[in-house]
Amino acid sequence: MLKQLFRNLKRLTQHETQVDPSRFNDPVAMHTKWTPAKGGGTNMCTHRLTTIGPNRVEIKSTIGVKIFAAIFLIIGLAVGIGVGIAGDGEERLFALILGGIFALTGAALLYYYSRPIVFDKTVGWFYKGKKAGPDLLRSSAEPPKDAARLSDIHALQIISEYCTSRGKNHTTHYYSYELNIVQKDGRRINVVDHGKLDKLTDDANALAAFLGVPLWNAEQQDEYGLAGIV
Repeated sequence: MLKQLFRNLKRLTQHETQVDPSRFNDPVAMHTKWTPAKGGGTNMCTHRLTTIGPNRVEIKSTIGVKIFAAIFLIIGLAVGIGVGIAGDGEERLFALILGGIFALTGAALLYYYSRPIVFDKTVGWFYKGKKAGPDLLRSSAEPPKDAARLSDIHALQIISEYCTSRGKNHTTHYYSYELNIVQKDGRRINVVDHGKLDKLTDDANALAAFLGVPLWNAEQQDEYGLAGIV
């Protein structure tokens, strides 16, 4: 009991997971990075895995994150239009600037979270974004950014990042969890990053089965109830 308490306290004070890659019994894991592939994160569930057919799965944004982004857009439009029409002078200018900031933020979030994240066995590719479609991938000699041949995927990786969000009156601390592709040469591509480990683990297990590759979960608990601590 005391040993478990000490190790939990150690993790909370260090704010990071120190991974021993030898636990995965794979030489590729030994020269794969075990630090976050993408800085930052979120404490909400932003994406879930969806099966489109026997040869295609997609990771799509959740309704919750779409509503979150839409709120910014609606507030921005309401402030900009409402006060812009009713107000005058400096009030109208301020409303247009503030409303524009909120509206642009909401629109940018909606665009970002609507990007396709696709694993397609028909074309043999994983890709993110609307620009990396099947036609472009078929004609590419080298994989574009955020894309990889399915045949080059060696494993999937889950790791955590301790994040801090500072507001005007308070500071929030939380863990965000990354799902990454690990290619045969050890290079990684971030797939998705959000704050719900249980849902991410479920989706990662289903994706690993779809691809026929192992899942290296650095957050999987050991005999002491801890995840990935050396």
